[in-house]
Amino acid sequence: MSLQQIIAIIIFLCTMGAIITGKVHNTVASLTGAACLVLTHILSIEDCIDAVDVETICILVGMMLLVAVIKNSGIFEYIAIKAAKIAKGRPWPIMVIFILITAVCSGMLDNVTTVLLVGPMTLAITNILKVIPYHISSHRSWLPISVVPLH
Repeated sequence: MSLQQIIAIIIFLCTMGAIITGKVHNTVASLTGAACLVLTHILSIEDCIDAVDVETICILVGMMLLVAVIKNSGIFEYIAIKAAKIAKGRPWPIMVIFILITAVCSGMLDNVTTVLLVGPMTLAITNILKVIPYHISSHRSWLPISVVPLH
């Protein structure tokens, strides 16, 4: 490996370490890592500009705005309540219903849009049922809907 590759790996690992630990905001860590790559001449400014996909950023911003507007309509709460009624308030059947909703949405929309739509529904149902939306089991795995009640 060349020296540039080693420096790039070190910058990448430091950036990811900062993001994972949460001691630095993700945006600050990412931009600092990118700046380090430019300052060490591993990437040029032109390479950085070429790497930005404006179309993807625009679609994400548009979908986030759409979700923010739709959230105010109460549709997420409505779907979450319907799912809870069908599942009779039991967490695992609710999760199965949400998996099915996610699958149907993924068939019609791209994955990021689907996550932006299903995420608020998941949080809405956990707020309605007064449960924590995640739970770390004894095996350190995350369960999407917990049966641990909120206090």
